[in-house]
Amino acid sequence: MFYAHPSLPVEDVNILIHLGVASKSLFMLLPSRTGRVAWADGETVTFEEHLRFEMELERITLILIVDLWGQANDIAGWDPHSGRLRTWLHRA
Repeated sequence: MFYAHPSLPVEDVNILIHLGVASKSLFMLLPSRTGRVAWADGETVTFEEHLRFEMELERITLILIVDLWGQANDIAGWDPHSGRLRTWLHRA
């Protein structure tokens, strides 16, 4: 699911760096993508392709959450403009 989304556009990378995120973190430590989601229930994000009815969508930064062994555990959705941070499966 995570890698089906496009990489972060340059303008998003620049915004994140301006907000204090280390560029090394964006490319090596925290795999990042971009995606369109709905802020579903206040605790999770719902991906555009999973919606059953029309909801307002926002393009946000997606961050892959991995465990100590590098296995994917969840996907976090972060909107750097509003500061909202939610997870997809609510495991992280």
